[in-house]
Amino acid sequence: SKRRALDTFLGERISQIRTLAFTHSYEELSNPGRLSSIFSVLQTNGRSFVDIGVINLEGRHEAYVGPYNLLNADYHDAEWFSEVLHRGTYVSNVFLGKRNLPHFIIAVLRHDGTHSFILRATIDTEAILSLLQRIYSGSRADAFLMTRDGILQTDSIYYGKAMSKVNFGEVLGPGERDSIALRTLKTEDTQQKGSGSLLAAFTPLENMPWVLVVLDDVRQSLTPLRTLKILSTRKLVKSIEEKDRQQDNIDARLLQSSKMAALGKMASGVAHEVNNPLMLIQENAGWISDLLSDEDRSK
Repeated sequence: SKRRALDTFLGERISQIRTLAFTHSYEELSNPGRLSSIFSVLQTNGRSFVDIGVINLEGRHEAYVGPYNLLNADYHDAEWFSEVLHRGTYVSNVFLGKRNLPHFIIAVLRHDGTHSFILRATIDTEAILSLLQRIYSGSRADAFLMTRDGILQTDSIYYGKAMSKVNFGEVLGPGERDSIALRTLKTEDTQQKGSGSLLAAFTPLENMPWVLVVLDDVRQSLTPLRTLKILSTRKLVKSIEEKDRQQDNIDARLLQSSKMAALGKMASGVAHEVNNPLMLIQENAGWISDLLSDEDRSK
């Protein structure tokens, strides 16, 4: 779910820059006042861009809106410049560039009649960090982005600043998508001191050749499960006790019923044993009575 949130965020920014490049003419975008108005509107939908600029095919910044002095800057020898000329749309890895600060850019090539130009925007990494910080809440948790070869694209609590190199080995295959790899890391392997293990999850992004990494303390990450286990155990024990009480009541009623049935059977047997001689006595008494009534009483 967090990977999808990052993919959606990056995909929307790429679409915004492509839409601007292909719905506005070179004359509009190269006009400083018009570009400033467009950038203001862009920022009202979410302050996730640092700056925006128009660059000609010689690599010179012809129009720029942003906090840095980059107007007329020359990018003809920059790696991203050759990549966007080759691909048409390019999103870079994090690099220092002329501002000497880690950042990454979205660049779109547009052929507009007699003019060909590149619309280039810088993403605010604080917006990315804000999304990453929503992923975890534990005191020893961490989340960051890295390239598949282990170059950090955002800062990490455990592994240092953006553009640092980390070595996790091959955690995901080259073509793997929508997969999650899990690994347990010892805290001694990180810059953060402390005992215990870190549970690490790796999953690739869709819109960028990056990997989302989420780390959490094994003990802290399992705390909700342990709590749930304790609560579930208590509830189960209570339920079993209640069932036992109900069963005891049922058993007591069954025992009482059995006693009454046995008593009834015994009473029936006693009545039968008593009735048999009584019937014989009654028959004999009747027979004697008949004999006495037939005799001549005068004799």
